[in-house]
Amino acid sequence: MLRSLVGSEMCIRDSFSRYVDKVNRREVKRAFARVLASGQAEKLKSNITLISNDFRFGIGAEHDLLARLMLSPKYDIHGNVDGVIFEAKDISNEKLLADVYAHVLAHDGQPLLFAEPDEEDRYNAPNMELPMREHHGPIIALGYDRVNPRGTEIKAISHAAMLKLKMDPTEEMDRVLRTPFIDMLGPGSLDSFLQAQEQVVKKGGYEVRDCHIQVGDKLVPMALTLSPWYDDMGQIQGTVVGFEGELAGFSLDSDGFITDCTDAAVFHLGYDKQDIVGVELVTFVDPDSLFLMGDSIMELFDDEEYPSPEMVPDIVVPVTLVRESGRMVQSSWDMTRIPGPNPDMKYAMVVLHKEKWLPSIRGRDKQGEAMEPAPEPKPSVSDGHGRLPKPAPAKKQKESVHLTPFEKAEAETEAVRYHYAVMQELNDCNGGCTFNDFKRYLFTVQKEYRPWGLHTTNMFMKPAVVKKYKEISGGDLGPITFQQWEDWWNTADKRSNWDGGEKMSHVDPPGKQNPFDL
Repeated sequence: MLRSLVGSEMCIRDSFSRYVDKVNRREVKRAFARVLASGQAEKLKSNITLISNDFRFGIGAEHDLLARLMLSPKYDIHGNVDGVIFEAKDISNEKLLADVYAHVLAHDGQPLLFAEPDEEDRYNAPNMELPMREHHGPIIALGYDRVNPRGTEIKAISHAAMLKLKMDPTEEMDRVLRTPFIDMLGPGSLDSFLQAQEQVVKKGGYEVRDCHIQVGDKLVPMALTLSPWYDDMGQIQGTVVGFEGELAGFSLDSDGFITDCTDAAVFHLGYDKQDIVGVELVTFVDPDSLFLMGDSIMELFDDEEYPSPEMVPDIVVPVTLVRESGRMVQSSWDMTRIPGPNPDMKYAMVVLHKEKWLPSIRGRDKQGEAMEPAPEPKPSVSDGHGRLPKPAPAKKQKESVHLTPFEKAEAETEAVRYHYAVMQELNDCNGGCTFNDFKRYLFTVQKEYRPWGLHTTNMFMKPAVVKKYKEISGGDLGPITFQQWEDWWNTADKRSNWDGGEKMSHVDPPGKQNPFDL
């Protein structure tokens, strides 16, 4: 555990408190003193955040660790207590999974309510509701009766799971919650399911079983994923049955960096976990989804609109993700505020529901092609001749070119004009820029590619974005002109002498200056 925080040779003789988040230090110090005085081991009742934020460390953790901490006395050769042994179990993933499952089940069998009315209407359309909403967290939470495992009742069920089972969430919810889950299984699936359930409860991890389950009036074969159902302390309180594997989710801070993610999120994105945690969220989002996603997160963190975190509503938006391979993933994000280790930061959790790719729902046509490329027809031997048939001549198709704002702005060779063109809706320096255009620019252009003065603007904090926009516009939120942008640009030498950054690769010599290095 210690090596996962720092290089062990670098932490010898350091105070243990420096590796404990300041929110938990008093509690840990008091437990330390009690163990020294009593010689009795003590398990802390609350979770502890262990940190590695000392920049002297040559080896550090990728992210802070949420842990269950056990303090035990250390004895010398005479049997006297001369120190304390710290035993920590990393439960970051368990706590995140517990929060993800709790959030999905907290909807009490109700469907997700999209923030955008148009999206809500699409998902409520008769031909779309079932094929789309059944992917929004189809899980069933089961308790565990060690004496009578066959009598284990359903403790909670999601709206998506009810749709999967072809049940009416408004009419049949009460009946389902009084039903032992094994009553829904076919006779040949009982032993396999009960063995998997016992394995998950005793050892953790997850198990996949092919079972027959009652769907309507038929027994339908399904692959069920059994995962531990964790409580807030990372202890297993039962099992979660998933119809589409474990749920994907991640947490982020108000600076826009991912702080943790579940294994299912890692799988959906196609990266290694260390390539996701600590990276800006916008890295994994398709440009067409950035504005809606960013605006929603900005609302989630808006203290002026919601003075108390308890007042912040859950926000559901459609987001297209970009996998490591470049392929697109259609998803819906169920976002909510959560507490975090640093009281100076805000935190949110996103439950990521991966959906089937339906171009009629959202996205560009080419995204659908990228998601599921058409398979090439296999040649077959024609009967009676033993020869391959001649392939039909390929039809020429029109290529649809989708240029990014950066590519459209390449007609401009001056940094001040180029970045204005990137920001302007039509990429035209003769047109005006609205506040929404400005927000879209901040969501789209990462900090190291922005001009000096915008490089530190937190795109998810509305007060900071409004303040910076008014600085450019002269004090209001109305549209700005290129002249106002240029006047603001020339107020700082670090902008007027800037080469435009790495995004200006189309000029000679290409731009390369990072505003953080100016």
